[in-house]
Amino acid sequence: KAACEGRLVPTEAELASREGRRYEPASELLKRILTERRAHWETNQIAKMGVSGKEPKDDKWKANYKEPLSPDPTNLPPIPEGWCWTNLLVPTSSDRGSIKTGPFGSLLKKHEHRTSGIPVFGIENIDRMRFVSGSKIHITPEKALELVDYNARRGDILISRSGTVGEVCVVPNGIDEARISTNLMRIRISSSAMIPEFFCLLFNGSPHVLKQVSALCSGSTRDFLNNNILMSIVFPVPPLAEQTRLMNEIERLLSVIEKTEMQLQANIGRANTLRQAILKRAFEGNLVPQDLSDEPASVLLERIRAEREATQVASRPLSNRKRGAKAHVAK
Repeated sequence: KAACEGRLVPTEAELASREGRRYEPASELLKRILTERRAHWETNQIAKMGVSGKEPKDDKWKANYKEPLSPDPTNLPPIPEGWCWTNLLVPTSSDRGSIKTGPFGSLLKKHEHRTSGIPVFGIENIDRMRFVSGSKIHITPEKALELVDYNARRGDILISRSGTVGEVCVVPNGIDEARISTNLMRIRISSSAMIPEFFCLLFNGSPHVLKQVSALCSGSTRDFLNNNILMSIVFPVPPLAEQTRLMNEIERLLSVIEKTEMQLQANIGRANTLRQAILKRAFEGNLVPQDLSDEPASVLLERIRAEREATQVASRPLSNRKRGAKAHVAK
């Protein structure tokens, strides 16, 4: 939460002011990304026209480009200097399919599942902003070729869209080839706009983002996430250099937390062992020194038995007690 609100490390604006230098605020960063995105689109359009044998007569074709709209900050929470609000369309990669939902059942059927081959990632691969290696489902190389649009590569963001909605992680290095299941969405962020790990952080620590996810994903029967919901979420973006410093500090602190958790688990184990040892010594009579003047346990048990019999006699009805007394006299 502190990281997502600009309170974990000094902001880039603060450092720049202290050091007497300029810095690139997030608004300029995203503006530059949009310029690059438009240039990429125009290059692709010219290439398509060249393939079809058409030559542009003027620049009217450029009007077909749809510029992403910036969110209205009027009713949004305050953010640190140098940060800005945006939606997912701006920082995502300009590649086709930068936001992709996993294949539905008709594209990947159960009888096509294999125990080995190309892994298919699912919800079980996401845990606390970290990727969990391994896969329950695999497919053949031939099937993987059919599902090439659903590939997952290092740096991709995986987000669960059903079940535990909104759980996110980044595909780490070492993943050569994989696909995503129908329960996941894949997001490709432009590395020059946002660090993928920072996007994951927003889905775990930003109260504003979490509130939006909860409100938008709630359904009549179960929570669900789709492209339209992702596109409508508004989130804060700090300058790129600040993102790097934030993630470095988070990694350092999470490492400390992990070591502390390991120490706690070790201490809990030692405490359980000590408890068993204490109980064992107690039941063996070795926990405290014995006192020969103590009342023997046999005498204690006999006294308890006598007291219990007396209590039972006293609780009987008076007529029963008289009959019992007569019987005793007769004997």
